[in-house]
Amino acid sequence: EFRRVLFRSNMAAKRSLDKSYVVRNIRQKQRFKYILILEGIAVGSIVGLVIALFRIMIVKADQARQMAVHLMKVRSIYAVAVLLVLILIAWILDKLIRFESDISGSGIPQIEGELKGLEDQNWRKVLIAKFAGCVLAIGGGLALGREGPSIQLGGMIGKGFARRKNALLTEERMLMSCGAGAGLAAAFGAPLAGVLFALEELHKNFSAEVLVSTMAASAVADYIAVNIIGLRPVFDFDVEHRIPLRLYWSVVLLGVILGILGVLYNKLLDKMQDFFDRFNSKFISIGIMLMISFLMMFIYPAVLGSGNNLVKVISDGKFTLAALTILFAAKLFFSTGSFGTGTPGGIFLPLLVIGAITGGLYSTFLSVTFGVEEYYIKGFVIIAMAGFFSAIVRAPITGVILITEMTGNFMTLLSLVSASLVAYVVAEDRKSVV
Repeated sequence: EFRRVLFRSNMAAKRSLDKSYVVRNIRQKQRFKYILILEGIAVGSIVGLVIALFRIMIVKADQARQMAVHLMKVRSIYAVAVLLVLILIAWILDKLIRFESDISGSGIPQIEGELKGLEDQNWRKVLIAKFAGCVLAIGGGLALGREGPSIQLGGMIGKGFARRKNALLTEERMLMSCGAGAGLAAAFGAPLAGVLFALEELHKNFSAEVLVSTMAASAVADYIAVNIIGLRPVFDFDVEHRIPLRLYWSVVLLGVILGILGVLYNKLLDKMQDFFDRFNSKFISIGIMLMISFLMMFIYPAVLGSGNNLVKVISDGKFTLAALTILFAAKLFFSTGSFGTGTPGGIFLPLLVIGAITGGLYSTFLSVTFGVEEYYIKGFVIIAMAGFFSAIVRAPITGVILITEMTGNFMTLLSLVSASLVAYVVAEDRKSVV
């Protein structure tokens, strides 16, 4: 009888211990979630300041290049000075990549690799070299974007924050996700897209901890960035006429075209990377594209830089069918060539511009051939940007939200989803067949 009483007493104590352990575990997890939110706010604050400065420096670099183009037209002697500056930029970029090889390209694969435990970047060196390298490359005229670098810069800020507080590896990767999402949010003024990018592209699964902490970081980063830069959307134009249901056949057809173009874009990008990999020196690879940039300053300055200013002009219908065709071909080859060199710079903004050109080309063709009203061009431009993004990046949800936030327009949401889904499916199908 004594043994039975003792056994029951021990079992009751064990159940009580197990219950208290579970309760303690739940409370610890809840505390960790709140701590992550606070840390996400701290990381987002730093990211917002850094990316705002980054965007300002890129604008200044663009303005300096435009001034150089103007001066070369006034006096030819300035062409020699500009050529020497471009050679110097190629040399500096080569030295920066040698200093820290992880700054090459957009930086998104490096962040994804680190989250999977395949990379261990030096966050201090990446921050310095990536920032300087992107400003120089875009200022030199290469068709590169700020979003990939902003994601990598944000991720490195999150990593640096975690290292400074001696956080565990799991917490460090969470804070890197916060920083990466906040970087995209501050770069494009798109906090929801930053959160979705962290879930859809970086983690490829849903996590409550990642969701709430990245949401806090993205919101704070965007708030700080817009207070410095302003509230105007990146693509600031209004869509007065939504695509009517009678024209949805054209939306689906546009999605098919964008899916095929997305596959061709990725193939051309691979070819460009293979071509420039033949050179043993980044100085030669980058130098080749900067020499092409120098020639384009005389021939066709519109293809230089990321080209986000082109979107407004295209949406106003100021290009003819022939001009849009030439611009599409030139921008396609110049942007893939710029990225193919491996110089620091993103791909999102240039591909969005190519998508906008495709939308303008498609809308103009419909007007000329089928008599579709010309005022739908703005809708087709926005749809094509989202569809082209989905076909290339394979992240349709992020693409739809990103374009919606970047344009501040919700009238085309249904057509955005339709075209993006079709483009995604066509691109995936073409990829599997090939």
